[in-house]
Amino acid sequence: MNTSDRVLTLRELNRATLVRQMLLEWEDVSALEAVERLVTLQAQVTSPPYVGLWTRLKEFRREKLTRSCRSDASSGPRSCVPHYSL
Repeated sequence: MNTSDRVLTLRELNRATLVRQMLLEWEDVSALEAVERLVTLQAQVTSPPYVGLWTRLKEFRREKLTRSCRSDASSGPRSCVPHYSL
C-alpha cells in the first residue's frame, strides 16, 4: 500500500484535527500569527478571540493582540477584527 493511500485511524484523525486547531499543546507563536492560522475556525458563540487564543498560545497577552489590531487598522483592511470567533 502506498503511504498516500493509507487511511488514518480515528485516533490519528482526531490528533491531526487538534494539532491543526492548535489545541493539542500551547503554540509559541504571536497572537496575530495564530489568528491568521485559525481564521477559518468558528465557534458556536460569537465572542472576542481572547479566550480562544489564551487556550492555544504559550505567552498570550490580551494587550498585545488589542494593540496589534489597532495598529493594523491604520494600514487598511486586515484579518484582525475585534470580534473573531475561535
